[in-house]
Amino acid sequence: MVPDLVRLLARYGVLAAGIVLLNFFVPRLLPGDPLDFGAGEGANSAVPLSGAARGQLRAYYRLDEPMGRQLADYLGDLARGDLGRSIVRPAPVGELIGDRLPWTMGLLLVALGISVVLGTVGGLAAGWRPGTRRDRVLVSTASALAAIPEFLIAIGLLAVFAAGFGWFPLFGGRTVFAVYDG
Repeated sequence: MVPDLVRLLARYGVLAAGIVLLNFFVPRLLPGDPLDFGAGEGANSAVPLSGAARGQLRAYYRLDEPMGRQLADYLGDLARGDLGRSIVRPAPVGELIGDRLPWTMGLLLVALGISVVLGTVGGLAAGWRPGTRRDRVLVSTASALAAIPEFLIAIGLLAVFAAGFGWFPLFGGRTVFAVYDG
């Protein structure tokens, strides 16, 4: 039991280290300057960056330092819980994640509740009398739905319930430009 747990934790540790390293190296090894995407000519910005502003931002984000020093600083910041500031939005990354986390958790809990209810009811209905037509239809339907990627199902549900019926907003947790009292 204990060796299995240690082995599992070691695998998760290697996975976490790989994710952290990918998160560090991929943006730095892509062609182009990250500032072009986040704050400069390539962004949705109407004002291009001047040379001085670009230099200040490169120094602020430590893009002018050697890659090894950037990695050491990045890992040190992560160890202290500092996720840094976003290049795209003028806010700390931790704050951006914190603002969106309640909506994400709410969506997760609703989806989990729906899937538990549908899975339990469907499993009970299919297993009530094995081998019947109802059992074959429910098992075939569940197998077909399991083969479809979740994002395609989500797009289909958005098309029907948000765009078609207008029951939900298409973007974000609220309707854009709506006034909410209270």
